Amino acid sequence: MKHRTQEQLSAFDREDQSRLEMRCQELSELGFKVRWLLRHGNPAQQTMQVADEQRVGLIVMGSQGRSAIQELVTGSTMENVIRLAKQPVLVIRLPNR
Repeated sequence: MKHRTQEQLSAFDREDQSRLEMRCQELSELGFKVRWLLRHGNPAQQTMQVADEQRVGLIVMGSQGRSAIQELVTGSTMENVIRLAKQPVLVIRLPNR
């Protein structure tokens, strides 16, 4: 993402915000209290920082990220969070897409 233009980043943010709002609406309709937060930066570091800031009791992650090839090169976000987070981490296996 660091080689993207500001316009591209803004477009990605709008798309991500829309998806997050839809998921929050779905979960709210099921009775969950939810809110979304969109951050930029290293995914593992941002996940752990937000978990600490929000004092969450559990981090839940899907087993497949957005960029499998990038994760192979730089290390898995999920593995880094599991290894370094202070909170327990629940990994949910996602269906094949």
